[in-house]
Amino acid sequence: MHEAYGSFRNAMGRLDQGLAESREAARLDPLSVQPFHDMAINALFRRDFETAAAGFRHTTQIDPHWTWGYIKLARTLALQGKCKDAFVQAEIAERRIAGGIGALSRSWLGSTYAICGDVTRAREKLAELQAFEAKRYVDPATFADIYASLGEIDQAVHWYRKAFADRSPDMVYAKIGSRLDANLAANADFKAILDQMAFPSSTDQGN
Repeated sequence: MHEAYGSFRNAMGRLDQGLAESREAARLDPLSVQPFHDMAINALFRRDFETAAAGFRHTTQIDPHWTWGYIKLARTLALQGKCKDAFVQAEIAERRIAGGIGALSRSWLGSTYAICGDVTRAREKLAELQAFEAKRYVDPATFADIYASLGEIDQAVHWYRKAFADRSPDMVYAKIGSRLDANLAANADFKAILDQMAFPSSTDQGN
């Protein structure tokens, strides 16, 4: 219960409250990856990249087979400008994905490459998402995230509109996630989408 509530609080921008719930979940189950992941995500949304990176590293120590730990560590390192290290973690993740159909994982990796200026590999991830889309439903938010990281904000907004229309579950993180991209957060059309979603205002210190 504490883990799920902490994740919800994070998504709503109630970061202090979310962190408290995640800490309690970690106290109750110190061998579970998820509460430590949630604490790392909380730090990421605060732009406390050192703490976030340490948290994601800890998840891979708890469970070396948990691919998301490497994926999210890679993006955190990219946001720190540590692209060489980010690519090392991304390569570990790529080997573990090994052609699997996880669209969201490819979105995170594509954004990592884009942040580090590797446009070729970022667009390769977009192509992979397009290939998946030909066979099954792919959440439009996965495309949006890569385009935003490439700096193609108009394209990102186009896909966020589609995600909103589809009632994408990933859109619950649209507002808090935009803290990681100032250009996206400042875009008037993106703000209009958030206004339609009517996120609650946040009053805690993490806002």
